[in-house]
Amino acid sequence: MPSLKKSDSMKLEHVALSVMDQEEVEYFYQAVLGMKMIRKFQLNLTMASDIFGIAEGPEVYLMQKDHVQLELFIARQKQEQSYAHVCISLPRREETVKKAEAGGYTCYRLEREHSDLIFIFDRSGNSFEIKEA
Repeated sequence: MPSLKKSDSMKLEHVALSVMDQEEVEYFYQAVLGMKMIRKFQLNLTMASDIFGIAEGPEVYLMQKDHVQLELFIARQKQEQSYAHVCISLPRREETVKKAEAGGYTCYRLEREHSDLIFIFDRSGNSFEIKEA
């Protein structure tokens, strides 16, 4: 297998998620995850239809914390269940879990032999695996 040059490396630019309302941006993404809004824009209806097959142009929030960017599309319908999730590592992750629980968000914890597993769910059905940095 040939070695990769730095210019050949892959970099994750952002993850796009659908959320059901703008309050999630403030209550979950800002207050619980500690993200900041970088910009807000309206997705062009033609682009939404051509790219995603959805006949509405939603508001989109670009959020960031450290080197993680999320693009949040305000959708009107809850997503179907899936295995999709975003995994992030945070220092002092227990503080994030406490903020989520205090905000009424569902948290799932599974104690395992080597490390525990924690997932936090926003109200739109998006799931976040939370690891300790």
